[in-house]
Amino acid sequence: MRIKKGIALGLILLLFSLTLAPSINTGIGKTIGPTVKNTQIIHGAISREKMIEIAEAYASYEWYPTLDNIAPRTPLYSLIHSVIHTLIQNHTILSFLAWIFDIKWIDTPDRDTHTDWNESIGWKANQMNIGVPYQWGGFSSISGFNLTNPEDFYEQYMGLGSFEGKIHYAGDIFCETLFDSRKACGVDCSGFVSRCWNLSQKQSTRTLSDINFSLPITFDELQMGDILLCYNSHVMLFHEFVDDNKTQISVYEAGPCYKVAAWKYDVINISQDRHSIELKNKGIFELYSYNVRTIT
Repeated sequence: MRIKKGIALGLILLLFSLTLAPSINTGIGKTIGPTVKNTQIIHGAISREKMIEIAEAYASYEWYPTLDNIAPRTPLYSLIHSVIHTLIQNHTILSFLAWIFDIKWIDTPDRDTHTDWNESIGWKANQMNIGVPYQWGGFSSISGFNLTNPEDFYEQYMGLGSFEGKIHYAGDIFCETLFDSRKACGVDCSGFVSRCWNLSQKQSTRTLSDINFSLPITFDELQMGDILLCYNSHVMLFHEFVDDNKTQISVYEAGPCYKVAAWKYDVINISQDRHSIELKNKGIFELYSYNVRTIT
């Protein structure tokens, strides 16, 4: 049934592509997709200690996925999504329709599919795994913290509660279509930080630096719960300095191993104004602190 539905939707998109003139692709997914849902901004009051507690809970989260949580890999599935991906690149309306119908190639970070990955990367079906999986555009919550606007990861991947009978694919590392899928669950880097800051709506690496959410700080002002932000690319939650000389930091982030985990990085350069730092093999990040003045 799923394949037949996919074929029908694929034919609909093909028909539109033959009747519509191409429009210039200027990043339509940036406004349609998992970026800014910036209506009324409501923050949930949260302490720095609670931010780290939430981050650690995501990184140490134990879960038991099944084969149902793996995205399909049939030749027909691949063909349909390859055609759709090609069509929507230069058609704004087609891209919008694909988003409406949730037609998107999903690549779950599971080792059953990616057999060349070692045990530190992703997850494996039918066994206990640690760390909420990476999902591009994901904003899943976990229970026990009274997070605002919850989208419980356990209920999503198990098909329980408000997601009764709708088992989600666990994670998604494929983002070339520029929009996320409602059939997958997990968190991406900004979704993870949004949850640690207890924001009511998912923000992106383009919006977390907005004054509604954060304020710029210097390297000397870094405290646990602050963020390291590479605009439109990546964000990490600062935990602590590893050494007294502040040459190494520990952070929590979603991404490197396609799941939430704790990492350590060497600080190799600090900007002259001390508002940004360069990390070894990671790049340059600007520094921001949660704007507590916006808590309501």
